[in-house]
Amino acid sequence: MRLLHVSDTHLGHAAYHKVDERGLNLREQDVLAAFTRVVDKALELRPDLVLHSGDLFDVVRPSNRCIAQGLEQLLRLSKADIPFVAIAGNHEAPRLRETGSVFRFLEFFGGLRPVYKGKTEVLRLGDLALHAVPQGASEADVRRQVEEAVPDPAASFNVLTAHVATSGLRIFSMGEFNEHVVPTGSLNPDFDHIALGHYHGCTQVTDNAWYAGSTERMSFSEAGQPKGFLLLDLEASGQDRVTFHPVLTRPMLDLPALDGDGLDARTLERRILEALAAVEPADKIVRLRVQRVPRHVHAGLDLGRIRKAGDAAIHCEVRFELEKRADEAGAPTDAPIGPLAEEFDRFLAEAPLAGLPRDMVRSRAVGFLREAMQ
Repeated sequence: MRLLHVSDTHLGHAAYHKVDERGLNLREQDVLAAFTRVVDKALELRPDLVLHSGDLFDVVRPSNRCIAQGLEQLLRLSKADIPFVAIAGNHEAPRLRETGSVFRFLEFFGGLRPVYKGKTEVLRLGDLALHAVPQGASEADVRRQVEEAVPDPAASFNVLTAHVATSGLRIFSMGEFNEHVVPTGSLNPDFDHIALGHYHGCTQVTDNAWYAGSTERMSFSEAGQPKGFLLLDLEASGQDRVTFHPVLTRPMLDLPALDGDGLDARTLERRILEALAAVEPADKIVRLRVQRVPRHVHAGLDLGRIRKAGDAAIHCEVRFELEKRADEAGAPTDAPIGPLAEEFDRFLAEAPLAGLPRDMVRSRAVGFLREAMQ
């Protein structure tokens, strides 16, 4: 029996300002294209099951276009008689039950099995018992469900899937709002395989537990990570049991930082332009950090020329970390997140939130600030 394990496709995720000829956000279309390539490979490989371990969609309420595009790809699997099971992740699971779930749409199509009601469901697919733990109301609840999951002795194969961060010798976390963390010691070694979602890097956590990773890059913290899916052969052993299959994605480059200390404006500007030209930024996503830049040197740079050097990129970010003058009070430009969070708190105290919980808004905002400063 073969399973295709995919995760964290984040359909609907949009970023930056470039649009295609239809006026659609290019990154949103990149995310869709990566998922489409996974479906293409599934139709070629013909696994017994495609298993999605959470965050199929990027938000609780995707746009109508996003839902239609996602269903179009899933219907390709349905028509090919390839079963598809997806559990809800933290991005698409609503906090309030009355909000409803986008996964409800999947119940109307043959071969598509969504698991999203906050409790473990055990699905029998031939010789396989699939123990599916969706995003729950609390971390304690999800941890309990993972710990209580035990293999079904009547099944030839038992697979557990959950959308969680894990902690042990290493912590596999995204630092996101509504993230649930489960100790690796809670992952039952008696399962034939544990298919995890949430962490965006393809990673083996224990002998029988793997993150498939995301299918596209969502931030510069993922630059350099290969993206794709896992193909699992439950009847194989050793290295043949789990195989990573990469999918084509748009290049995202986090370039080695430049050091501006001791350089005049002309020299630093030349080095910045050379660094950008060397990677040919057209149609790529690029970030270059320039550290220890004296303020008088930064003032002498032709920033328009630097911006023009990255115009052909989908996104080109040159981030300057300015040196603090000895007589300057307050936080430097590259200050830690503390002062930024305090500033946001002051803004939040006066901002109308249309019924949104303030603690949720603050948590999400602080997560974005941390990501931006990575």
